[in-house]
Amino acid sequence: MFAGIALAEAVDKVHNEHSNLDLKNGELSRNLKESQEQLGKALASCTSLQKENNGLKLEMEKMNEELKSVIREKDEAVTCNKQEVEEAKKQAMTEYKSSPNFSADSTRFHTEALKIGFSLCLEKVRLDFPKIKFPDYSCLEVAKEAHSKCLEVAKEAHNKSSDSGESSGGEEEEEKN
Repeated sequence: MFAGIALAEAVDKVHNEHSNLDLKNGELSRNLKESQEQLGKALASCTSLQKENNGLKLEMEKMNEELKSVIREKDEAVTCNKQEVEEAKKQAMTEYKSSPNFSADSTRFHTEALKIGFSLCLEKVRLDFPKIKFPDYSCLEVAKEAHSKCLEVAKEAHNKSSDSGESSGGEEEEEKN
């Protein structure tokens, strides 16, 4: 009878252990499933971040190319600007040397040369390279300022000649212009 009781206790013990193992196995299965879900979410998040990172890299490459393009345009504008200034100087010099009113020291020559040279050059460069931002203070304003200073000098010269009794019509004509 002891053998029957011992056998029943052993079977009961094995059954309890088996039930405990089933419970632990179920808990481990749930934990494994949760871990797999979390891993899947983390992997999806990582994939999303990788795509975003790749998108940012592409955007940075585009911005870098655009920056290089703007730098090239600026360099071309500077080169073009130098060439345009030289051409404008030559053109102004040729026009005014052939003019009947030409005098190397005349106010009109210097003012007109500045106006033509600066305005031709700057406006052409601004039109050719619209992406480049140039200062608001235009070369035409510089030419106007130079013109007003030249007029002041001409007035002073006229006043000096008037004080000494000399007056020339050429200076009065220049003051009007």
